[in-house]
Amino acid sequence: MYDLIIIGGGPAGYVAAERAGHKGLSVILFEKKNMGGVCLNEGCIPSKTFLYSAKTYENAVHGDKYGVYCDNVRFDYGKIVARKNKVVRKLVAGVESKMKLNHVEVVRGEAMIQGRTSEGVEITCNGEIYLGNNLLICTGSEAFVPPIPGLGEIGDIILTNREILDLKWSQVDVERGMAFLPTSKTGCKPLYLSAATQLILANLPRIDGNPHVIAGRTSTGPRSDLKRPWDNVRRAAKILDVRLHDLRHSFASLGVGGGMGLPIIGKLLGHSQPATTARYAHLDADPMHRAANSIGDTIIAAMNGGKPENVVYIDKRR
Repeated sequence: MYDLIIIGGGPAGYVAAERAGHKGLSVILFEKKNMGGVCLNEGCIPSKTFLYSAKTYENAVHGDKYGVYCDNVRFDYGKIVARKNKVVRKLVAGVESKMKLNHVEVVRGEAMIQGRTSEGVEITCNGEIYLGNNLLICTGSEAFVPPIPGLGEIGDIILTNREILDLKWSQVDVERGMAFLPTSKTGCKPLYLSAATQLILANLPRIDGNPHVIAGRTSTGPRSDLKRPWDNVRRAAKILDVRLHDLRHSFASLGVGGGMGLPIIGKLLGHSQPATTARYAHLDADPMHRAANSIGDTIIAAMNGGKPENVVYIDKRR
């Protein structure tokens, strides 16, 4: 039986555990990943190490403003990442040391709350049962998909700028006109590339040592965003009010306007339901006019006694 059970080893969880342990309470803390949470391992601390390296590089490049001159200024991204990892490991070790110092028991695994019994709060983790008088939930936050109509029906793949930016040449088959994304829940999924897309890919330069199709400024990484190049495209094409996502709607609308069925277009867009594709496909005026004229001509021909091919006459029954 513990005085306090804490779920989550981030800044809230480990600080609470440290204070409670220091006061003499028996404390157990559950963490399914690394001590320190997102802030220490993936967010605040790693980003600050990168920013410090960037600032140091910038000061060296522009040191002449302050009377300091440096020749042949360059950076090694591998060493920058290695330093970041070293800083994170050191701080994680510091948090773990505080847990030991304050007699906090740390269990690595995903804790499940079973409820409150007559004996206390019951938690299970790694097949074991733990009981405590008090429970503190410090699980932080995670990405949230907004409840926009249609998002739940678009299938296993949500193609965003992240997947595109992480695309590697090993995942592109130019000869077959396909790309294979390994990020789907059900395994590798194909993307069917148009002839125009294949031409662009065929003419893209390949950078030695960088496996990504859209290479970034680093020697081995992808481009970090698409906002700046898309803004350049919009200015050049004079379509300042067009968003990247609008291109999916245009794609669907042109397909339907050309007589293609919703299932085929939905497959190309990664939709699992035709109803979703129907919301994307906005018919423009031209195909609507063609359809109206075709139907109208058929009706007029029938009224005037003509026999167009698409009019079927049925003998009257006596």
